[in-house]
Amino acid sequence: MLQDDQAGHCVAIREVEDEDNFGLCVLDAATGEFNLCSFVDDVCRTKLETMMRQLRPKELVHTKGNLSVATIRLLKNILPASCLWTVLRETEGYDYDGTLKALEEMFPAEDENAMEEDIFSGSIPEGIRQMMGSRVAMEAIGAMIWYLRQLNIDKDLVSMKNFNIYDPMKQGLGLVLDGQTLSHVEVLQNSEGTDEGSLLRLLGRCVTPFGKRLFRIWLCMPLREVSAINSRLDAVEDLLDAPSVEAEFAQLAKGLPDLERIVSRIHAGTCKVLDFLKVLQAFEKMSKGLKKLENQAQSFKSTNISGLLRSAPDLQPHIDALRGQFEEPKEKDDLLLPRDGKDEAYDNVEAEIESLKTSLDKSLKKLSGQTGSVPASQLA
Repeated sequence: MLQDDQAGHCVAIREVEDEDNFGLCVLDAATGEFNLCSFVDDVCRTKLETMMRQLRPKELVHTKGNLSVATIRLLKNILPASCLWTVLRETEGYDYDGTLKALEEMFPAEDENAMEEDIFSGSIPEGIRQMMGSRVAMEAIGAMIWYLRQLNIDKDLVSMKNFNIYDPMKQGLGLVLDGQTLSHVEVLQNSEGTDEGSLLRLLGRCVTPFGKRLFRIWLCMPLREVSAINSRLDAVEDLLDAPSVEAEFAQLAKGLPDLERIVSRIHAGTCKVLDFLKVLQAFEKMSKGLKKLENQAQSFKSTNISGLLRSAPDLQPHIDALRGQFEEPKEKDDLLLPRDGKDEAYDNVEAEIESLKTSLDKSLKKLSGQTGSVPASQLA
């Protein structure tokens, strides 16, 4: 699913046909982010079409016989040919009660004596709790969790607790581009299903992979408020008047690894040591570079850029603390060793190993004295 810099979405969908009610659980395989939603659609499936054209999922998970003929026809017309359709049998996936049980297992309550409401509010992520009133949305979550369990990656992804409510219209803050508009104006792709000649291809000048994914989201939701548009134009004018700042930022961003993806691998414990060190170096580079740019942006007329740079957290103390936990590995060495006194469990194991070595040396000397043989360590 991760063949390029764009998001790799896997969508689990459930439908209540009589009510035109849909529940979706969207997994971004690039970052481990889950987005949940539930909505009642019109007969033309306008909201569903808009979501699918925005997401362009690479995999669709649904239960056999659950989706109506009209919904399947729409999905086949708008989804790319490369999209993988994963069909679950009726006995597969979790229903509403099964989903709640699975969530209780994955997010156990910290207080065993808490009431059921307290268990849910205390341990289960906020995004899921907001969806508990929607049966169809919970069943979509259940289908996704069941499917990830079959792939043995459910704990790595779900344990990140990165669950959010998906709002394609962004609470009305942006201009609404429905599915038909995205298609006819060729915002994301042309009529042949590629990005050649599309608005995304024309305007996309992002350097980093995560910047490309964010710009794609922005393009689906252009600004609507005049004040916000003017504010952004003022920021662009400041950058045009200060080419050195633009060049310095481009140099800072160039060469950064895909931090969103690698951070999710670090959480899952599947990241290589060299990639982990690259992430530390990248965050260190960003932290220092943004501080320098913040000072230069103080002279800008617009407060947007300086405000964004000020909002960036100072990561250097955390980086220094993290580096102090382990010895710097040698070049191409894929092993991190804790410093003395930084990992109690590791220190205890090392002490036990030394104790065993000492005991074995004593036993070897004792046996050598009894047999009259010379230890191998003394042989020339």
